[in-house]
Amino acid sequence: MLALRTTYILGLLLVLVSMCFSNALATPKQTIKGTVTDAGSLPVPGASIVVLTGDSVVTGTSCDTEGNFALKLNTELASSLVVRASSVGFSPKSIVLSRSSLQQSLSFQLEPLMSKLGSITVRAPSIATTTRVEMDADHIAKSARNSFIPTNPAAALKQPQISRAGSSHSSQIRVHGTNPVYNLNGLSIGTDPSHYGMFTIIPGPVVREIKFYALGTSSRYRLPSTVELSTLTPFGKDAQANIYLSSIDATGVFAVASSRAYLLGSVRQSVLDRLVRNLDISTDRTTIPPTNFQDIFGSAGYKLSERFQVMVDQYRVRDYLGYNTSGATNSATAINTLQSSNESYVAVHLHGLWKSVLAKTTLAIKDESRRYFAEPADPKQLERLHLDVSERRRTAFGNVEVDVSLGASSVQIGSQGEWDLRRETVLSQRNWNFLPPFANTDNPYIYQDALNQVYDEFTVDVPGWNGSGYVCFAKPFEKFSLESGLRIDHYSRLVNPTQLTFRNRLTFMVGELGELDIFLGTFGNSPLDNILEPYQALVRTNINNLTPVNTRLMSLGFAAGPLKVGVFRKSMYGCPMATPDFDFTPATKEAVDPEFITVRSIGEMEFHGTTVSFEQDQFLRPQLAVYASYAYTRANKIDNSVSIPYELNAPHRFLAQIDYQLTDRFSAGTEVQVRSGYPYSPLRVASPYKEASLYNQNDFSSILAEENSQRFSTHAYISLNANFSFSRGDIFFSLANITNRANPIINSASGLVYDAGILPMLGMRYRF
Repeated sequence: MLALRTTYILGLLLVLVSMCFSNALATPKQTIKGTVTDAGSLPVPGASIVVLTGDSVVTGTSCDTEGNFALKLNTELASSLVVRASSVGFSPKSIVLSRSSLQQSLSFQLEPLMSKLGSITVRAPSIATTTRVEMDADHIAKSARNSFIPTNPAAALKQPQISRAGSSHSSQIRVHGTNPVYNLNGLSIGTDPSHYGMFTIIPGPVVREIKFYALGTSSRYRLPSTVELSTLTPFGKDAQANIYLSSIDATGVFAVASSRAYLLGSVRQSVLDRLVRNLDISTDRTTIPPTNFQDIFGSAGYKLSERFQVMVDQYRVRDYLGYNTSGATNSATAINTLQSSNESYVAVHLHGLWKSVLAKTTLAIKDESRRYFAEPADPKQLERLHLDVSERRRTAFGNVEVDVSLGASSVQIGSQGEWDLRRETVLSQRNWNFLPPFANTDNPYIYQDALNQVYDEFTVDVPGWNGSGYVCFAKPFEKFSLESGLRIDHYSRLVNPTQLTFRNRLTFMVGELGELDIFLGTFGNSPLDNILEPYQALVRTNINNLTPVNTRLMSLGFAAGPLKVGVFRKSMYGCPMATPDFDFTPATKEAVDPEFITVRSIGEMEFHGTTVSFEQDQFLRPQLAVYASYAYTRANKIDNSVSIPYELNAPHRFLAQIDYQLTDRFSAGTEVQVRSGYPYSPLRVASPYKEASLYNQNDFSSILAEENSQRFSTHAYISLNANFSFSRGDIFFSLANITNRANPIINSASGLVYDAGILPMLGMRYRF
């Protein structure tokens, strides 16, 4: 409570100091005035006015009820800026300031565009800072084509705060211990919505925009890290169709629309599995899995009137992966593995706009099933390992949100509900350590024999509901802006189920081009996660004894043009950990009390570090684009009072990306990543004959202290890519090494299995 109170006091002090600081930085100003109207010459109240220099925001304001605005600019710079007007439901327009226009009233006439319904903007939109970034469809498409998987929108996420479970191509993004939640058109679709962790189930060609919040979100979001996907809404566009063919997948996308309705769809099917079978690849270094996946996405929208529209989103995903480890290593016993999943989702969105009030309602339902199976290929070895875990889940969602423009301020009020109508887990196992198949190491649990006896088989259903309400207030001032919010969450299945959290963000201009961003916030979330996350199968059996996971985050970021620098500190409490209770120590290994091993909310994680990034589209030459980043982090987790390194912490991470437009049609680029190796645990052989002698706190803590005590060698990754454009599409190629990394699907006990060295990708897009 003391730490929480201190954080509130710091937030208040920052607000007061920044208000004083803004008055001290007064400089000579010139006032510019103007009016924003619609196509019928009616005023557009609450329209957002943004002043830009290049891609950076200088200042901003909003229109009054008559569509009028006025703002002050530095006299020396006023004639070299761009003024942009935008509003919900309209296409934005810009005017380049000149000395003559400074003496005149600016006039903007906005064209209606109902497909742009979104949150009302009454202040300058966020520029890309150290904690927030927005990417449009062109950037997403280009990043995906240059990656190993040409329809993966997550390839555009390269911020320095990100680490990835598995390979450098993985879409299993982690941001300092947090799996970011993915939102699709404003509604959560969970964490890691991907095919085997490799690429997002929503194909890139249907994504209009990605908003990534790395460290700090408004009270609208549950977690401190969020990926917001918005799909295309092509009202009034011509009918179009595209087909993407590559050595990884085949994807078809179509859109038909009128001024009042549209229909958008995509179908994607795996190709790699067929290539592997037809080429009959056989080598002791190759572990290309015969993946089989399919996803179907559809979206439809209809304008009920000029102020109301309804949209329907749906997707269906199917994955199947069968695998044998005999081709991966000669030393380990071959293991047959199977991963499969099916998921279907339907959502209905209703948006309405009244003057400066935007209301959004969403109802959705999602069905999903997952299975993970593993056992030795040799029937004589079945006693050595057996695992069959599956989960079936049906979830209903309901969200209501109202955005209100109050002159120069905005208020966002909303409520979110999530009902697990069914969440049934079925487990049968022997010698499974309850870690995911993509874990860095595969050591047995310290008391594996006891774990086998207590949790050899079970079926558990954990229905319940999570509800939340939130309010967020944003106010721009002359030199700074303030965003504050409160959120209350209730988790029906947990101890201490109700959590109150707060968010404060202070952003102010430094000079005319710089932006300083300060964030203080707390977060709460359920310990329930994907079934294959660490110990999640055990979490389900102990859910009624667990508390919410609490997070405190402080971050400071500075952005000046292409350069961004940030520091942060993040603390997590109440993380679920498998815990032995030595008050129930078994008398013999054959008589293990069910209370001996449980899951408790006693884990902690601590992260702090700094990030630096540089991004310039026209660097030295107009054809050259450069992006580079470096991140330093330190991360530890406390498991049963023992501090050990966090398994996905690479203290040093460096990324450089160069793209060069050689001609109007041909471009090429390269990407280099170098990072420290992830920690892993040295090989520990389980011995049921010795295990009973270790049933005491000293031995348990001593063994636990060795976890993640070793580190993989430095990881180096390089890729080359090229793109040739023609009148009807593109031809693209990439060549990447994925050597020198732990295999994300199959692991040996030492964690030292690596997979194929060089993988090429060749593909094309054709537009009909």
